[in-house]
Amino acid sequence: MQVFTSKPAVRLTAALIVLIFAAACIFATWQVTPLRFLFAGRLPFAETGIPGCGWYTRAVSYLVQYAMCFGILTLVPSREIPLVTRFGSRSLQIYFWHFIPTSILRLLGLFPWLSQLLPGLTWQVLVVVVAIIVGLLLGWRPLGLPLDLLTRTRKR
Repeated sequence: MQVFTSKPAVRLTAALIVLIFAAACIFATWQVTPLRFLFAGRLPFAETGIPGCGWYTRAVSYLVQYAMCFGILTLVPSREIPLVTRFGSRSLQIYFWHFIPTSILRLLGLFPWLSQLLPGLTWQVLVVVVAIIVGLLLGWRPLGLPLDLLTRTRKR
């Protein structure tokens, strides 16, 4: 698989897939946002809120998910990148803790407030920057201790 994904044409295709999806999410946010329920496979078709949603709609959403996974995994370098690799090894820890700051930011109404305060895409860029900072803080080594205690196996 690594030989296939290292081909320039495959990497270019992966980059185009990711860029097109990112552009759709950024520039057509209001058209793309209602489709988010298609990507929660646990929802019955009738509960997605999309009129006429059927098996074919779900199949297309699975193809989009596959294409995005393929694109991102193809573009991720296979060598270590110091900060990214270190925090990547703590992704379970970051995932474990992320609900708390995300909930606080939503309860405070930060996102609607920023969208009114800052013009255009500026507020969305700021949200990405805040997400990176929060991710780095949640990847701080001492926050991994509770998870380490939960996942540690006893030696016999």
